Amino acid sequence: SGLIRLAATLGFGRLWLGPALADFQRKHPRVQFQLQLTEQLPDLAAEGFDGAIWLWAARGTGTAQWVSRRLARNQRVLVASPAYLVAHGTPRDVQALSDHQCIVVRENARLAGPRFGVWPLQHERDKTSAHVRVQGALSANSGELARDWALQGHGIALRSLWDIAPQLERGELVRVLPGWAMTDADIHWLAPWQPRTPRRMRLLVDFLAERFRNEPWQPAPIKPVKTTAEPVSRPTRAPAARRGSRRTP
Repeated sequence: SGLIRLAATLGFGRLWLGPALADFQRKHPRVQFQLQLTEQLPDLAAEGFDGAIWLWAARGTGTAQWVSRRLARNQRVLVASPAYLVAHGTPRDVQALSDHQCIVVRENARLAGPRFGVWPLQHERDKTSAHVRVQGALSANSGELARDWALQGHGIALRSLWDIAPQLERGELVRVLPGWAMTDADIHWLAPWQPRTPRRMRLLVDFLAERFRNEPWQPAPIKPVKTTAEPVSRPTRAPAARRGSRRTP
């Protein structure tokens, strides 16, 4: 029982954390939540937060000691609309991204500095790394807006799978250079250090770890399209009616 004050990033908090907290509260009706969605990670101890769900390791948490726990992998992938790729072509390698319109998200302008516009990518199979400087006509501090611009065909975006899984499944977005991804932004639980963690907090963190452990936002595999027609049974012809015999007068 008791109140839990949490902070979380806007997109993940709205799409995934909010429903999870509602389910937890249904199981534990004496627990109350105050959830603050924000672009900047607050100083948890100074501002009275019990914890935060954040998409980075514990950076910029202020001067208070903190503890962290990784809840799930957060894979950011390159995506574009089919219309954009038809109009501009598909890049053959990561360096070719510099020749395309790329939609850049400035999530933290104060910390970005010279890293703004540089995508640190890693190949999923051989772990090759590449830091590619990209450019484009559109940039914003909103991942949701970047996703919408990509859907509208304005360029290539680097988005988390949890943000674009439905669009990938429907074919509204497709992966570009599918072997490459950005994986340095895993989903973490962060909390100020305290000698004894309340039971409600332990239950919540275990619940979230189990909920997100299998990455429920992973797109479902695309079903193969049938290329052969189903056999069609021929309609059975009704038996011909017998002609009645004519009577001889």
